[in-house]
Amino acid sequence: MAGMNFKQIKNPINSSLYTAQDNQYRWGVIDSNGNTIVPFGKYAWIDGFQNGFAKVISHEDTSSPNIIAIFDNGTNKGFNFTKVAKQGIINESAEEVLPFRI
Repeated sequence: MAGMNFKQIKNPINSSLYTAQDNQYRWGVIDSNGNTIVPFGKYAWIDGFQNGFAKVISHEDTSSPNIIAIFDNGTNKGFNFTKVAKQGIINESAEEVLPFRI
């Protein structure tokens, strides 16, 4: 990966792929030769690979990765589930092995 410029790279644990953030703050997955496995920007966030799997968050998430729902105090409707982090799991073949769920 020499000569490649990324904002962040997450080293894998018992896996062969790297999760990286490009200069436009988009997440993607690359191999040790710099080949793109998951296109940058396909997911809002990708965790580092561990044992061949990584957690991903869809672009439908309008909150931070640490917030899964917003309490809407102004409308007295309780939780606003339009701002929920939909998460899934991908494998090293970039297949969604656990579909997105709330």
